[in-house]
Amino acid sequence: MVRAASIMLILSAGLAAENTPATPPYSSDPRLVRSWNSSLDLAPAPFWARYDDGRAALSFVAARHGEDSSTFRLIEEELAAQSPAVLILEGVRPGSRRPPSGGESAHAARLAEAQGVRWLGGEPAAAKELQGVLAEDCHARRKCTMRDFQGFYILRTWFLDAARPEGRRTIGEIVSAFSREFGVAPRLLMSDPEFEAWYSAGNGKAFTGEPDFDEILPQPDSPLLSRRVADKDSLVRNRVLAALIAEQLSRAKRILVVYGASHHAELRPVLEAMLGPAVCAGDAQADRSRCPPSGGTRKTDRIGTTPREKQD
Repeated sequence: MVRAASIMLILSAGLAAENTPATPPYSSDPRLVRSWNSSLDLAPAPFWARYDDGRAALSFVAARHGEDSSTFRLIEEELAAQSPAVLILEGVRPGSRRPPSGGESAHAARLAEAQGVRWLGGEPAAAKELQGVLAEDCHARRKCTMRDFQGFYILRTWFLDAARPEGRRTIGEIVSAFSREFGVAPRLLMSDPEFEAWYSAGNGKAFTGEPDFDEILPQPDSPLLSRRVADKDSLVRNRVLAALIAEQLSRAKRILVVYGASHHAELRPVLEAMLGPAVCAGDAQADRSRCPPSGGTRKTDRIGTTPREKQD
């Protein structure tokens, strides 16, 4: 009789477990990803923000790009404090095991590998990025074109190449890199005069070889075509990053994201929809001992959040 009762108890427990709803996975709403505008609340980079709903935790290091010692220190401290299972890096395509050659993503990847933390690229696949931008409106009631995306890629690379140790590449070399990365047929590639004509028509001035950094910053309503294309590219990248964050929160539960500061401002509504408001945030000098433990209060300790111009 006792044995029969025990069997019934085990069967009942098993049945109850089967009928208990599974914890739903996290999901991201792409509609919540914001375009950049100067009213977004953006603290001076670098800074960090922690989110924790009791089921999963995310730490976001909002980087100042380049070889920035304050950013490097924040990455080191958040890796040590949060013990993430997964690190998500800017500038790395999905499936790549080759981190960037320099900057904060390379530094974070080296630290993660030394500590046995798995790292992933947060960027979209090249084809997905290209198709995503071409599906957006860069002109009044007209979609972005291949020339628009290619022109923006040339302009952005030309600017970033100024800090390249090997020196700046020619426009022809940048176009060849674009063709390899995005699989674009030679007949669709721009010549130097075609790029200069695109730039002049879209930005209202001649290309002098010394573009202003503002020309590659996202702004959806800018009179500069390059900034409107940058906005669409940023939206596509951030939507992919948000989906990856949701996927990894569902699997790994504790993750660290290292991306430029503006991405945090643009993604914050998505992060808050998944995890609630940040439980703690601060700059490089902030005292982390004031942060609640994992799974603790939702009250946010916010330090130094003042609006400022975008930091890509």
